[in-house]
Amino acid sequence: TVHLLVLGNSKRLNLIYAFPLLSVGDFVAVIFDESWWPGEVTDVLQDSCLINFMSRKGMNRFIWPSQKDKASINKSGIFRLMPGPPAPVSNRYLGFDAKFVASITRDVKEYLVEINLRTANASHCIVIACINFDTAHKT
Repeated sequence: TVHLLVLGNSKRLNLIYAFPLLSVGDFVAVIFDESWWPGEVTDVLQDSCLINFMSRKGMNRFIWPSQKDKASINKSGIFRLMPGPPAPVSNRYLGFDAKFVASITRDVKEYLVEINLRTANASHCIVIACINFDTAHKT
């Protein structure tokens, strides 16, 4: 079974990712605080997954935090399935394939720009509608 995750449909951003059903042990990327964070799926429910997140220590340097950083994430909130588990990049840090990290970092930036533009445009439309509504009642 394949799930489709549509991340945008404008001319500037048309990212569609397909990934198989998630399984315990899969690594995924989730967007938090204007960046992406890798984590391991530790439990899979019907609409969500329990994910144990890694801590970022550089562009492609991650560690497991001393206290587990687990969160329940809706499956629609998963940005990308990672190509596999992280591998050691030094005695202390783990990392993922460098090309994959560059690709996902670029895609997340584009996605966040698109979301910010949509939010700004939606706010602008609401303001215009309110001004028109107020003007209509004053006349």
